[in-house]
Amino acid sequence: MLVTYGYFGLIAIYASLLLVSIAHYLITESPTGDRSVAWATGIFYLIGLSFVTLLALFLWEDKPTGLAILVTPLLFLAWPVLQSKARHFYIWMPLPGTGNPLTICIINQTDAIVQTQFECWAGKQNGSKFSLLKTLDFFSQPLETSFHKMSAHELGLLAHKSRYVRISSYECVNEEGSDHTYLKRIEPCMQFKIAASKDFLHTEYLVTIHEDDNSDAFRSEVELLKRTNMYSKGTF
Repeated sequence: MLVTYGYFGLIAIYASLLLVSIAHYLITESPTGDRSVAWATGIFYLIGLSFVTLLALFLWEDKPTGLAILVTPLLFLAWPVLQSKARHFYIWMPLPGTGNPLTICIINQTDAIVQTQFECWAGKQNGSKFSLLKTLDFFSQPLETSFHKMSAHELGLLAHKSRYVRISSYECVNEEGSDHTYLKRIEPCMQFKIAASKDFLHTEYLVTIHEDDNSDAFRSEVELLKRTNMYSKGTF
């Protein structure tokens, strides 16, 4: 009985979607430019939905098989959502006994406001594909030495759940809007390095930011901004 209700319920939902979609394409003028890609993609999905619905109707005497066919597109749609939920659960899940408390010490030896990012990347031991778990952001004032004590959750991310951590430092400049001020980040980053997760098993991790360590890409960008008079509030 449940299979029958599910079968006819999904048939009704899919038929309604098909009717609404077909009406939309019939009465709406096809767009141009970038929106035409979404338009063509929608037609592709409409054809696929039509095929699934017709195939399920053809198998109306075998409702369990028809229901399985109708559920298949929903599984494809749900898979990215399930992956995202599993990823967020993995990030949130506490780890017992993560080790000694960790303090990140950032020594800013420049006259710039600096944003330091710790990107936690996860991946399989022998794999080449990585995914970003979370980014931790810290801001340093000019010539400031700051200390940031990590929570057990943050320590677990850095020292146990990440395959590696990319540490990037960006110069930030104060910009003025019509009625507010904001920090603008200069890209690419001033400097970066890759740290292994085991580097965060100690009680302190040190990041030193010095002008001499600025990357060639950042120096080139600064020179370009200077030539176009877009670096008036920069430090370097």
